[in-house]
Amino acid sequence: MIQVCSGAGDPLEGSATKNRLALRDLLPWSVGARALLSVLVLALGLTLRFAGQVGGVAPLSHRRIAPMLVINPNTVPGTVLGALPHVGPALKGRILAERAASPFGSKAELGRRVKGLGPITMARLEPHLRLDPGTIGQKPARRGSLK
Repeated sequence: MIQVCSGAGDPLEGSATKNRLALRDLLPWSVGARALLSVLVLALGLTLRFAGQVGGVAPLSHRRIAPMLVINPNTVPGTVLGALPHVGPALKGRILAERAASPFGSKAELGRRVKGLGPITMARLEPHLRLDPGTIGQKPARRGSLK
């Protein structure tokens, strides 16, 4: 059996001294080195803990991935238009008004005819838009219809 003692001044010094190890023999580093190691381990732990939270965003494992919304602006109901990114109530109203006048023939025509759809907004909306040639001239779907 090996006992650990504090080193010098142990009151039980005597018969079993050769079986005892001093604390400094178990931890050969100085107090300063152990403190530095503790700080480094703490910093590494905190870095790993918050590595996935850049800018206050939750780690990838906690994020929900939204499905990609792809619509045809000639046939989609107005409520769905409002679900597109960067489309607020005013822009949605202008799109619906232009669509009521005549359907859009292309994405470029949509960008030209609707005030507020500049090149940057159109670039952001483009992945969400699909204009099928067969749908030009069709009436927009009514709310609650399955078509």
